[in-house]
Amino acid sequence: MKTWRMRTLDAIMEFLGHENRTIDVLKMDIEGDEWNVLEDLLKKNLFTKINHLCVEVHLHSGEWSRKLHILRKLEDDGQMRFFSSRKNLVTSPKSVPGLKNRTEQLFYELAWFRDS
Repeated sequence: MKTWRMRTLDAIMEFLGHENRTIDVLKMDIEGDEWNVLEDLLKKNLFTKINHLCVEVHLHSGEWSRKLHILRKLEDDGQMRFFSSRKNLVTSPKSVPGLKNRTEQLFYELAWFRDS
């Protein structure tokens, strides 16, 4: 069993001495924890330091209103504009929670750019 030392984006930027720099592209593929990280970035107003954001999102675990709220805040408060989506076809379609006999692709690659 391995353990990992996790850091927030602002802690990584501080560690590298990049507090006053802008990230051109931030790509996240963090297996379901993207929702917590996006909330943290919004809370700390870090989207002003990111030009392009690419995220693999996982939609299989429910919490629909929370996820929609985060995506709306990403565009409204974070001033990010959505520009691309594609299904992640590495995984097979899964049953849609709450919809009987319906399967959909629940993993997507989404991308935004900063609109400021």
